[in-house]
Amino acid sequence: KRGFHVNIRITPGINISSLSIENLSISPRYANFGTRAAFRVGMEAEFLLPFNKYSWGILFEPTYQLFNASPSGTRSTVHFSSIEFPIGLRHYFILNKTWKVFVNGLYTNDYGFAFNSNFLAAPFYFETPYKISRIGASFAVGGGVDFSRISVEMRYYTDANNLDDYVYWTSKYSRFSIIFGFKIFGKNENK
Repeated sequence: KRGFHVNIRITPGINISSLSIENLSISPRYANFGTRAAFRVGMEAEFLLPFNKYSWGILFEPTYQLFNASPSGTRSTVHFSSIEFPIGLRHYFILNKTWKVFVNGLYTNDYGFAFNSNFLAAPFYFETPYKISRIGASFAVGGGVDFSRISVEMRYYTDANNLDDYVYWTSKYSRFSIIFGFKIFGKNENK
């Protein structure tokens, strides 16, 4: 009897992220922290559905990410360290017994963990840093190739606001990721 197949991958990679923060009640109170490249790592569980040669799957990928920046010429700083829990769908286009191309769509809700995360926006240097306690919901689309037990993916995330806890603060957190997958459990379903 054909049933679900499960693949487990370690998914290290690089986030190319940008962050800007603005206070909507006082001007000027705006900080652009620019674009930074930083390491990210996840653990992906993929549940492949038992039809169409297991070409459809449900993904769950707890991921750790980091964004630190201190723009030169200011005392603005940000430290954003978090674990998020994206969930989504993946579809494979099977080329042969070892090569597959895939596309996926994911949703990251706001129920992750932001820890030891804070920001200080110029020019109010006398203030203590504001705590960042939310992840910020976003959608993501990606695509890549899968060869045997190794995969490479490029993924784009929509902008997230991780300052919903504050009435007058808003943020724009943007990401593009390059993700490498190393299958540690599972098999090639298209054989």
